[in-house]
Amino acid sequence: MYAIAGIVILIVMLFGGFAITGGALGPVMEAIPHEMLIIMGAALGALVTGNNMHGIKAFFGGFKKVMKGPRHTKQDHIDVIVLTAKSITEVDNYPNCAGQTGSKALTIPRDAAGGPKEGGQRAKQVSQMQARLQAKLSANPKLQRLAKQVRMIDTLEGIRIDLVDDADFSMFQLGTTVLTPDAAALLHAIGELLTGELGGVSIRGHTDALPWNGGAGANNWSLSAGRAEATRQALMADSIGEGRFRKIEGVADREPLVRYNASDPRNRRISILLML
Repeated sequence: MYAIAGIVILIVMLFGGFAITGGALGPVMEAIPHEMLIIMGAALGALVTGNNMHGIKAFFGGFKKVMKGPRHTKQDHIDVIVLTAKSITEVDNYPNCAGQTGSKALTIPRDAAGGPKEGGQRAKQVSQMQARLQAKLSANPKLQRLAKQVRMIDTLEGIRIDLVDDADFSMFQLGTTVLTPDAAALLHAIGELLTGELGGVSIRGHTDALPWNGGAGANNWSLSAGRAEATRQALMADSIGEGRFRKIEGVADREPLVRYNASDPRNRRISILLML
């Protein structure tokens, strides 16, 4: 519904501005059906020729979700109101430029040079960690091809390293918590990287939505938690002290990376958070 309203507003403002500046709408309106036919035909043709049936279904499924709009609950609206009120009333202890107000979540702290202060330091640290990890992977021919499985992301909690499965790579042997040789080597490189960094470590295991039954009481919850624990043990073997670990958890398929396809292998991943 909101998407439709947005499109209507866009069209009204576009043609309204065109008319106000003295443009003639007649020729434009006559050309619209032909132009739309050409544009939509070309787009549809490109979609069909550039994707398989799975990709086409995913596209139209996502389009349907966009047209429906998000399903916000009453609690969602209450949370937004509460957070907005807090951002206005709560005082923070960060050095802000003139005109900046609010809490840490809505304020960009700045240094004397006028650039983001904490944000700039964090971005520099992420860049340096990425460079060091890339150097480690590049130094080993067997690990070079695994670089695409690693994603390093700056989050509010800290720097998160995601190790992502795909159709050609798996962190663990099928249906187990046993690391594959490639994954063990990859974790060894990451362990060496984290050893040189300060901060606690949190590990979260993720699975796809395919059902798994490894015995009595076993399911994707226990599988994701077991894989997170197996990752912790592998990192401890690389001299990361037991005291640095803050949280080990499994969330099954509840936080998919590929939201439009819960069974996508890329949803199987391990997230290692360096808490700063």
